Amino acid sequence: MINSFVEAPEITPEPSGWKILLQCLEELKLVTRRYSKKQLKWIRNRFLGSDMREVPLVYPLNTSDVTRWTEMVSTPAKETVKSFLDGDPIKLQPLEKIKRLADGCDEEKQFFCSICERVFIGEFQWQLHQKSNKHKRTLASKKKKEKLQSEKTAS
Repeated sequence: MINSFVEAPEITPEPSGWKILLQCLEELKLVTRRYSKKQLKWIRNRFLGSDMREVPLVYPLNTSDVTRWTEMVSTPAKETVKSFLDGDPIKLQPLEKIKRLADGCDEEKQFFCSICERVFIGEFQWQLHQKSNKHKRTLASKKKKEKLQSEKTAS
């Protein structure tokens, strides 16, 4: 019944559950996109995010055009693996490691924000906090209260 509706929707009545099927397909596409983003994030963090662990180099392949899969993905991938195994130079350039913003910061040091009354561990977290809107709002609020307090005591 669904096949006949898909082939000739003008003449075939809509089968029961068609709207639910379309809704399920949209939901499936959404969770697939979400999972894909999660996978890419994992790959970036695991393979490109740290120089501290021994991980293999990651080589980019263009998978955007499925009709050109053999020439854009399959052949370059096979050539890269063969060159690696044979010890030959690899034609593709590997992706660069991601430079972390926290590199070069002392992550053992503790900082205390007397304005927000919070403790921060690590110089990077401390720098982020000092630039944050929450810190700025708390600072402005305290200054405003001090100004009102001084005006009351002056009068």
